[in-house]
Formats: sequence, C-alpha cells, structure tokens
Amino acid sequence: MAQKNETLFHSELNPAPKSVFRQELITWYETEDSLIRKSLTRNFLQDRHYDSYVSEPIPRPEEQGDEITNGELENITSSDLERLKWYVERDLKGELGYPSGLGLIALRKKYPRNYQQILDEL
Repeated sequence: MAQKNETLFHSELNPAPKSVFRQELITWYETEDSLIRKSLTRNFLQDRHYDSYVSEPIPRPEEQGDEITNGELENITSSDLERLKWYVERDLKGELGYPSGLGLIALRKKYPRNYQQILDEL
C-alpha cells in the first residue's frame, strides 16, 4: 500500500529503510498553454540511488469559441483532424487511457462538430 512520507530519501543524506526500493515525487503545475506533470522516481539499490525524471505537458482544454456558425464544421487543421480520428478510434476500442484521454478531451472541446461527424462515420 502507499505510504505518505514527509521526506525524499537520499542514499547519503537521508538513507531509505531497507524495505524501501523506490520512491516517486509527482508535481503538477500550470503554464499559459498546458498543465505539466513532472515526476521524479528514485530507485534504491544497496547503498546507492538512481534518479529518473519525466516531464509530461498536457494540452489545456480550450474554451469553445465562436468557431461554430449555422451548424457547420469548425475550421480544423489536417494534423488536428488526423489526431482527432486517431483518438476517437482508440477511445471506441477502449484503448485510450490517461494521459492520452486528455488530448481527446481538448480536441473534442475545440472541434465538437468535427468530433460528432467522426463518431457518426465510425
């Protein structure tokens, strides 16, 4: 089970108990265009530790603007259209998880009419 620790263990400054073999620190923060998930993973092996670091930008879902008029499709770039199709196909197969699902949410909110047309085609 998970346990809350008040400190990040370090092989020289604050050694981990023998039972601890891995520790993770996750930090979320916002930028103007996205959310960022940074994770530090520290693996312990005997009297040493090894760190790995991952930074994942997650596009911020954009608010729906005035792009929809008279029920017409939004002006969508070909790359966004292909990406939206890819996300929808994976989602319908149940293959889309976190954090990829956030990409689908962002595109679905930005292009709701295109999203519906792709659903209707599939």
